Amino acid sequence: MQGVIYPSIYEGFGLPPLEALACGAAVIAGRIEALQRDARQRRASGEPLDVDALARNILELLQDERQRLALASAGPAQAAKFSWAETARLTLEVYRRLVREKED
Repeated sequence: MQGVIYPSIYEGFGLPPLEALACGAAVIAGRIEALQRDARQRRASGEPLDVDALARNILELLQDERQRLALASAGPAQAAKFSWAETARLTLEVYRRLVREKED
């Protein structure tokens, strides 16, 4: 079983869980804003510092092969929604808007 446990309390974007999804790993992550975009493709542990919930999610995922395989197979499709090309395009769009605003 491929899996990643990521109980982060702060993320700017959450690249490690996204990379894990792209590799077909089931991901258990803390329920914080940056990690919510892929909530349907992973198990959320609840509050990142809730050790009991995290342990419960790990055990459930280890014991439920069907859910583990479903999460792992859905991961690459979810990760494919994010690309460096799109990130670059959006960043360039912001830069262009800022230049226009400065010129006005």
